[in-house]
Amino acid sequence: MGFKIKGRFASKMNITEILPNLYIGAAPPVGEDLKDEGFKILWLCAEEYQPEDSEFDDIEVHRIKLEDHGQPISDSQISDVKEHAALLARQIRSKGRPKILVSCRMGLVRSATLIIAALKILHSSKSLDDLISMLRSVRDPRVLASANWVGALYRMFPGDKSDEDVK
Repeated sequence: MGFKIKGRFASKMNITEILPNLYIGAAPPVGEDLKDEGFKILWLCAEEYQPEDSEFDDIEVHRIKLEDHGQPISDSQISDVKEHAALLARQIRSKGRPKILVSCRMGLVRSATLIIAALKILHSSKSLDDLISMLRSVRDPRVLASANWVGALYRMFPGDKSDEDVK
């Protein structure tokens, strides 16, 4: 079930819970808000939004600087996402399930790509189409509206065919 955190926190950004303790959101505010909400791990996925680690006291910060300029996704970016997704997958299934926020500028494309890749690693029997549909249903129908990023996911997981490939 998705929800938006209420109160002063929500006025600075919106986030949606994807799974217990796994959230997707727009560019997070700096300062104490994330810590106050109990987040332990933050993923910054937008190339254009990379505040200093010092802005996030007591939060483990991971960075993957992904560009979203409407261009096809490079092989090096695909490799980078898959490598980071493996780490995110380990964090998701770790003991104690730390509260994780994966963010990009709007919380719709780059962060969604990293989350879908991590979930695909964890649940290889689930199709990418099913994972994308699930994320759209809890976050926003515009999640992964970019054909370039959806195509990148299918290049990351070449054995997974979209419904369109089967027809």
